Amino acid sequence: MWTREPTGASGNLAGVKRVLSILAVLVLFGALSGCSKLASQPSSSDTGAESSSAPRKVSEETLVRKDNPRLTEGGKATLVEFMDFSCEACGMLYPTMEEIRQEYGDQVTIVLRYFNTNHTNSMKAFQTAEAARAQGKFIEMYERLFETQAEWGESPDDMEQRFFGYAQDLGLDMEKFRADYASKKVADYIESSQKDADEVGVSGTPTLFLDGSQFVIQTQGDFARLKDEVRNAVEN
Repeated sequence: MWTREPTGASGNLAGVKRVLSILAVLVLFGALSGCSKLASQPSSSDTGAESSSAPRKVSEETLVRKDNPRLTEGGKATLVEFMDFSCEACGMLYPTMEEIRQEYGDQVTIVLRYFNTNHTNSMKAFQTAEAARAQGKFIEMYERLFETQAEWGESPDDMEQRFFGYAQDLGLDMEKFRADYASKKVADYIESSQKDADEVGVSGTPTLFLDGSQFVIQTQGDFARLKDEVRNAVEN
C-alpha cells in the first residue's frame, strides 16, 4: 500500500535510509551474480551465474588435471571451483569454501581452477598464487589473497608490490618467487586453466562443479545449499 512520505528533516532522513537500503540490495545482487569475463560472452544460459533447468554434467578429465592445486584430498566427492581472486562473488563464497574444507576436508577433494575475469590484478594474483605454490605455500597465499581482497580486488592500481609483500610475509625465497612469478611455466599453466574453463563452458566466477555436475549460485541461500549438497555427496 502506498503512503504519503513524511516531510521535513525526518522525511529526508527516511528517504536517505531507503535509498541506502536499495543500493545495498543492488550491490549484494550484483556481487552474487558473479564476475564475467570482459570479452565476448556466450548466451546468458551458459554463464556461471545463471540458473538452468538441470545440472550440467561435464568431462571430469577436463575439470580436474593432475597438476591443479587442491585445498583438500578426499575420496568420496570432488568439488571444483573456477575462480578469480579479484572477483567479489568469489570472495563472498570464500567463507563457505573454508567451512567445507574444515568440515569435510578428509572426505572431499577441493580443486581450484583459474578463470580470468580481466580485473586489473587478476593475472598478477594468479601468478602470485602459483609462485607461492612452487614453494609449498599455495594454501597460505590463497587464504591471504581472499582475506585481503577487499583492500585490492576492485582497485584499478597495480598490486604487484603488495603481492610481493605477501610473499615476504610468508617467508618465501623472494629470488625464486620473482623468477617463478614471471616464468613462462606459470603463464602457460594459467592459460591452460583458462582453456579448460572455456571448454567446459565457464564464462563467469565463481563456477562450481560437484562430482562433475554444475552447481549454480544465485543467492546467499545457495551457500548453505552447497554445504548440504557436499554433505549429501559424502554420506551417500
